[in-house]
Amino acid sequence: MLQCTKHIDTILKLVESHRKSADEETRKLVADASELCKVLDITLKIPRVAGRQQHRSNPPATTDLDFWKRSIVIPYRNSLITSLKTRFPQENLPAFSLFVLHPQRMLGLPLEEVRNKMKSAADFYNLDTLQDEVELWYSLWRNKDLPLPELEKLELAEVVKEAATFFPSIEEALTIALTLPCTTSSVERSFSTLRRVKTWLRSTMGQERLRRLCLLSSHREMVSSRGMDFEKDVLNRFAENPRRLSLL
Repeated sequence: MLQCTKHIDTILKLVESHRKSADEETRKLVADASELCKVLDITLKIPRVAGRQQHRSNPPATTDLDFWKRSIVIPYRNSLITSLKTRFPQENLPAFSLFVLHPQRMLGLPLEEVRNKMKSAADFYNLDTLQDEVELWYSLWRNKDLPLPELEKLELAEVVKEAATFFPSIEEALTIALTLPCTTSSVERSFSTLRRVKTWLRSTMGQERLRRLCLLSSHREMVSSRGMDFEKDVLNRFAENPRRLSLL
């Protein structure tokens, strides 16, 4: 997770640098598009200042490159930057800073930086004595003098055992880190289920029926494990409610 947050920060800085050099980026894109049009035998029609789009506002532009830059390049870069900042806000970083307490990560940072990260984590999770235990925790693992391969093999669950008794706040912080989900697919799963359930043959149904069918589709392993009798009960339950179809 720490690597992902750093990688996202690197991507954001790169996109922002591309946004600042929009003129150069636009020239490269137009040149690549022109070469591709030659290969595909397509004429690249560059809109002029007069007679461009008529059904929506046109960006002010005196040259063709200005038009492409202001209508495509800059809006796309701005949208990408906004999406990255919205999906990965800085407010969530303290939640992931708990992983710095792992010896492999911690010993690779100066003590002052570890303290700063733990300050934000302590405020985020209301761990009052976390900062007081960090320096002793840092010295404990520094004095162990373990080689890097052994530190890399340490699981977070093993590190929690070292924090028991003498480091209550660090033990709580590591326990929280163990429970943090690395990802979630609930949204994608619901959309894929909806595509299977709400087909063109079932385009008209109530919210209650749709919700129950989606639950049955998402948990079909549970349904199949209960045997045919359970499926018959479900079908009979649906059949009890008559569907009034309007033929008009």
